[in-house]
Amino acid sequence: MTGGKIRDELELMIRARYPIISIVSVEEGRVLEHLRYVSRELGKKLYVWSTATGLQLDSDIAPTHYKKVIRLPEVVESLEKIAQDNESALYFFKDLEYYLDEPIVIRILKELSYILRHSYKSLLYITPEYKHRPEVEAFIALYDFPYPSRKDIRQHYHTLIGQVNSRKFSVCVDEEFVEKLTDAALGLTEDEFEDVISRILVQHEGISRAQLPDIYSEKKQIIRKSGVLDYYESDIQMSEIGGLGALKGWLKKRKKAFSARARDFGVPLPKGILLLGVQGCGKSLSAKAVANYFEFPLLKLDMGRLFSSYIGSSEENIRKAIYLAKTLAPVVLWVDELDKALSGLQSSGMSDAGTTARVAATLLTWLQEKEEPVFVVATANDVETLPPELFRRGRFDEIFFVD
Repeated sequence: MTGGKIRDELELMIRARYPIISIVSVEEGRVLEHLRYVSRELGKKLYVWSTATGLQLDSDIAPTHYKKVIRLPEVVESLEKIAQDNESALYFFKDLEYYLDEPIVIRILKELSYILRHSYKSLLYITPEYKHRPEVEAFIALYDFPYPSRKDIRQHYHTLIGQVNSRKFSVCVDEEFVEKLTDAALGLTEDEFEDVISRILVQHEGISRAQLPDIYSEKKQIIRKSGVLDYYESDIQMSEIGGLGALKGWLKKRKKAFSARARDFGVPLPKGILLLGVQGCGKSLSAKAVANYFEFPLLKLDMGRLFSSYIGSSEENIRKAIYLAKTLAPVVLWVDELDKALSGLQSSGMSDAGTTARVAATLLTWLQEKEEPVFVVATANDVETLPPELFRRGRFDEIFFVD
């Protein structure tokens, strides 16, 4: 989603008088820039609140005076001020999530939701994850602030390169390279992208295709923080895989389907393959070779790590893994030993209160409906333990036997 589309959606929510909007994002600066644009378009003042500064009229100049601490009464006072103000304004709260468990804050927000609905004011706050008590969810609108789009990344790259001294740094602006760079940078925040480009320029005195692995290494840090996926460095060549001529021929035909030209032409993206066979015959090796052949990062989904003893955590983990894969796409997602993870599906209702069934349902629905360039390579040893729903056409493009 481009920056213009984001601003249009935020402006629409504000004009429709959504009283309280929760913006799910980790990019405070980027969110604030969009809100500044929207406030100018709507002719509204923009106030910004944080635990360091309190409530202040927005300024492009960074604050120089910070309060020592913001206590709960001061938070309440700032929220009450919104109710009392008569001007047309947007109020952007940066750290409100830390106080959303306080009964008095919940009560004030409930009262504010009614007051703001009949005014020209809106309260917006940023949170990295939408986790609120049920009584709060009823009157708060949710907006998932997307990561930079392909167009945003390309524009930001050309902006950064335009600021570079061309006599000191050798930079590549070839269209094919920029397309590869964009693929590599999808899933990074604007600040992360700027940091990694700056580091590459300083370290290599330029940027070219040879530095693309440095951008993928930045994604590795994001994946490590998630705790549900693993990042694998793959240098396995297809030529190192013995036999499997049918698989190699199939992959060769599908590789071009991920190109920008194929995307513009409307060619559907390949969804993935299921590799079946006995242990030790090269299924995992093939998954690594596929990632290297497609020139995509390789993410491994360990199904065993998804399951947790806490109620609801397993379902949250699979949703988090899917969201991360979609955000970092294009990628190859390697789901190893799928049969072992889903072997207890039939008795899930009696053995684990249906947790396995719910996790499987989320995974199967995503496999069927996904539109992002996430190529899934699933491996399994025992076909008889796999649920028949897995073999429905459209979840995997093909099934290959590895003997």
